[in-house]
Amino acid sequence: MQLALDKIEQLELKLESANSRILDLEDYIKQLEKWKTQQLIVELSWNPQKIAKLLGIPLGVSIHPHILPAIEKLHEQIHQLKNNKTENSKK
Repeated sequence: MQLALDKIEQLELKLESANSRILDLEDYIKQLEKWKTQQLIVELSWNPQKIAKLLGIPLGVSIHPHILPAIEKLHEQIHQLKNNKTENSKK
């Protein structure tokens, strides 16, 4: 009889642990859903095709990996133009 009671107690502990894990997973799913919603809002707030066109990224090429290098290149060009303007104004 005691063996059966011990087994029931073990099963109740496992059930409690499983229920706790389910609650944790449900919370995690809610966090992921919230993150997804926020990301979709961000993605819908800009026009990647227009940015690709402005940056000279060819149609059909993945845009995201090319954005930062293109911005860095533009930043460098601006920096060079400012330096050239400063040098020309000194002459």
